[in-house]
Amino acid sequence: MDKSKDEQSNPKPEASKVTKPTIDASSVKQNEEKIIDVVVKAVQEEEPIAMTESLIVPDQAKLEAQQAVKNTPINNLNTPDELYEFSKLLVAGKMCPFKDPSDAMIAIIAGKELGLSLAATLGGIYPIEGKPSLGVHVKKGILLQNNVLFKKVRDMEPYYEFVKIVDTKPSVVAHGYLNEQPKDTKKKQIDIRTEYLFTRHFVTVKGIVTNTAIGMFGLVDATSANLLAKNNWKNYFRDMLASRAFSRGANEIADDLLHGMYSYSELADLDTGITYYIDENGHEQIVT
Repeated sequence: MDKSKDEQSNPKPEASKVTKPTIDASSVKQNEEKIIDVVVKAVQEEEPIAMTESLIVPDQAKLEAQQAVKNTPINNLNTPDELYEFSKLLVAGKMCPFKDPSDAMIAIIAGKELGLSLAATLGGIYPIEGKPSLGVHVKKGILLQNNVLFKKVRDMEPYYEFVKIVDTKPSVVAHGYLNEQPKDTKKKQIDIRTEYLFTRHFVTVKGIVTNTAIGMFGLVDATSANLLAKNNWKNYFRDMLASRAFSRGANEIADDLLHGMYSYSELADLDTGITYYIDENGHEQIVT
């Protein structure tokens, strides 16, 4: 067979040319904002991050970090060296709010213990002085996933002491809320409180066992802890009371699920130098 004729009739396909993408500097900031929106939505909806091609910021460090996230299941990171190298990629690619790979590593380890996705971990866990702290919204998600129910039953409700005149002398006979006032008593307000009621069911050989807990935090607690002078407590008192009340009750009824982790504000308010703010949904967010 004449090879020249065969090649002419069946020409070899040309090798595809690989062209490097060009970086449009003006679109980098816009794309970064899109990525943040995707991450925030994924964390709030407890869903994995879907990184589409249109959201990729063409920066080498970020491309490497995105590839690492895509190719590395978090449960496969078992050794300290693997975790640290992965954390370095996340920090270098600005795919997490941390500036120190050690903080990213602490968050990832805590997230694995809590059974969180990587998106929820990076968006909901923040190490403060080496201790992982949890956003209250993340605590709520963990409880709901494990069938722990909760309800805010009192919202900044006045709390009283009830006084009865006995032998012409006033005597405190009870404490409680207005609907709990005994007959023939006078009331004196001594606190403002927010309460959450928690319910958790356990299946045992004898049947279903139900545990309940009350998480409460009030003005007296905040005053005792010297919290009222802090900006968030002055400007968002209702939200802060709710956050502390929830965290108290959640840690009491589900300490095995939350591993005793405190909320952002519980650690940040210990004068650690960490700043947080209250977003439009009433959630605490760390300033990074």
